[in-house]
Amino acid sequence: MLKKINAVLLLAGGLSLLKNEETFCMNELDQHPMYKEIQPKYHSLIDTAYFTQPLDYFHTQQFLKKTNSISPATKIFINIKAKEFIEQHKMFTGHCLYYISMQGIMNDKFDFNIDIEKTIPFPKNSALLCLLLAVYMGYSKIYLLGCEHNFLSVHIAADKSLSYGWAYKDARDDLDTSNPEVVKKYLDERHTHASYELQISRAKQLFKNYRLFYNKVQKLYPCIKIYNATPNSFLDVFPTIKFDDIKFPK
Repeated sequence: MLKKINAVLLLAGGLSLLKNEETFCMNELDQHPMYKEIQPKYHSLIDTAYFTQPLDYFHTQQFLKKTNSISPATKIFINIKAKEFIEQHKMFTGHCLYYISMQGIMNDKFDFNIDIEKTIPFPKNSALLCLLLAVYMGYSKIYLLGCEHNFLSVHIAADKSLSYGWAYKDARDDLDTSNPEVVKKYLDERHTHASYELQISRAKQLFKNYRLFYNKVQKLYPCIKIYNATPNSFLDVFPTIKFDDIKFPK
């Protein structure tokens, strides 16, 4: 049953207009200076780099901070593989925390599940998990903001860049990328040893996941509309809309 109207998925972007909207955010958006003003309703995290690396690794440290940076009023949806780490470090004890079981991939050769009460295919990023959540929760209109998906145009590697460049200050922006110790702490092996061909292959699977997910939503829930309101986005799976043209209910 579709009982809700608008959901806005945020990676970054112009947040001030969304203070009273139903917002889903992900990953490092809690570092955005306007995060507390927006008070997102939901926050999703699926990247295993947050909880599988040494404690002095950048993403591990960022993850540990989220106990305090994410408001207890925000519901958190997270990869079930993080459960042991979270319990060991007594994280999110005052939060409403939901673990999502993920296994396998989306494939057009067989049927796959998008009901989060059961095991879902690994989405490959937190934005797609947010879409799965929004559909499950019954939102009939879903808008994406901050989903440029231009990561193939940014060379993440030693002697290059350690971050994609966000709308907020990233601790990795001004680091010495030629220093091996810095690279070891701030860059995981997926980028350290990944050829450009491999990165293209990963991006292709992600975009394929978006397409297969959207096709299934259109078939199962034709009244649900998903729009990408991100300027200059490479994510062309969904129809686009200008953010200023969205008619939010008053």
